[in-house]
Amino acid sequence: MDSRSLLALALACLLSASACSELKGAGVEAPTTDGGTTIDGSVAVDADGSGGRDADPPPDSAVAIDASVQDASDGGSANKRVFVTSERFSGALALAADTTATQIVARVDGKCQMAADAVNLGGKWKAWISASDGTTTVHAIDHVGQTRGPFYRLDGKVVFVRLYDTASVAPLADRLLTENRTPLVEGDYDAARVWTGTGLSGRATVSSCEIGGRSWRYSASDGIGTSGTPLDQGITGEWTISGSGACNTTRRLYCFED
Repeated sequence: MDSRSLLALALACLLSASACSELKGAGVEAPTTDGGTTIDGSVAVDADGSGGRDADPPPDSAVAIDASVQDASDGGSANKRVFVTSERFSGALALAADTTATQIVARVDGKCQMAADAVNLGGKWKAWISASDGTTTVHAIDHVGQTRGPFYRLDGKVVFVRLYDTASVAPLADRLLTENRTPLVEGDYDAARVWTGTGLSGRATVSSCEIGGRSWRYSASDGIGTSGTPLDQGITGEWTISGSGACNTTRRLYCFED
């Protein structure tokens, strides 16, 4: 038997017991698997000819698309969203009954939730706000989450990759949208400003329209609250602190999806 015929029989032996027997009769040892075990001739080829192998290899896990990832504009859990409220509020964001910093912040969260619910955005929303009750303080960076992100505008554009270091963060999108998916008026800085009570570090400032050490319950002209502007998109930190305003002026809120 010539060498070409032997090679053909060796290949056939991988799939056929009779071919292996013919090889042995010719004095040639049957081929083995990598582990050194002779291939069992009883292993049948699947009807699709794949020999039991998947017809197509599974996708590389590093690039496979997770089917659970949804578009940022549809309320999917994979992509968190952010908007600025269309409504503006005085510095009295909380009620007298809100005596702790946690209660104050929760009251402001409620304004974000109401804005989102009014246009059926779905999801749970938190305000980018810092507050104190005179004893304890809730910092916006902790309230929203230091390692959270990315956050998207309601039209799907990335705004923040992470919030862990707000001092080096400038929003990536050209400007934020309201819950109605409308952009703020370029150049109208006073109408666009947002109450934050929050400095470059994401932590509370000393100005938050407070009474008796409790934040966000004062709306007179002699009170001061820290605010940011969502129009200075290219300036680091300006979105959370660009100055302060009298508590009787009205400001918007940043709302982040939880």
